[in-house]
Parts: sequence; C-alpha cells; structure tokens
Amino acid sequence: MYQEHLQAIKDSIDCAITNQSLEQVGADFFQRFFDTYPETKRYFNGSDISVFAPKKFKIIAGFLIDTIAHPNYAESQIATEIIRHTHYGLSDHIYYFTLIDCFQATVLNAMGHELEPEITPIWNEVSTAMKANIQQAAQDYL
Repeated sequence: MYQEHLQAIKDSIDCAITNQSLEQVGADFFQRFFDTYPETKRYFNGSDISVFAPKKFKIIAGFLIDTIAHPNYAESQIATEIIRHTHYGLSDHIYYFTLIDCFQATVLNAMGHELEPEITPIWNEVSTAMKANIQQAAQDYL
C-alpha cells in the first residue's frame, strides 16, 4: 500500500482517540461489534470490557497499520491470531470481517466533522487488504 494510506489511517485513528478518548472509542467499538454480531458476546464472557476494549482497539489498530507498513509481517501475524483464536472455539472468518468493519465505522464516526471525503476510500482499501489476509489465513488454518 502507499505511504499516504499509512498516514491517513494513523491520523484518523489518532483523531478518533483525541476526539473521544481511547476508552470511549474502545467501548463504542465493542458496542457496535456486539450489536452487529451478537453471537460474539460469548467469546468475551468473563472479560471486563471496560478494561479490555481499549487494549483490543489498539491491537486492531496495530494490525491495520502493519497491513500497510509491513504486509508480509501482517500476513503472518494475522495467521497467528486466527490460529490462537481457535483455542477459544472461534472458527468463523466472518467474525474477523465484522471486527474490521466495526473498527472502521467506529473510527470514522469518532472523527466527526474532521472526516474528510478522501478518508473513507482509503479505509475501504486498507480494510479490503486486511480482509484478504484474513481470508487466506482462514482458508489455510480454519
């Protein structure tokens, strides 16, 4: 991917966190995720979402940034995550696709009035690349 993609993704994530706080965007992300795919709540039983959400938000942000900055590394890391999550009984790649879609929607929503028209297509391209990595890993390991 391109340097402008990397900078746009980093800047929009930073903007979202600045506008709302890491805790708030993390909570909003999980609310959106559970509303969109309620079956996933069972994977988080026993987790304190208020503590876990900011951490998970940063992890997903890191994977998105790595997809652009270090695509080969990102492929292997996503495969590792998919394999690790099978330990919890997760074997549905749609989980990961929904995760990415909800993350993108949360960031863009949190940007509010600072969302510029060229940002959404960049996010769509990066999300598509990440989903391609997920799809390949799912085919290989699920």
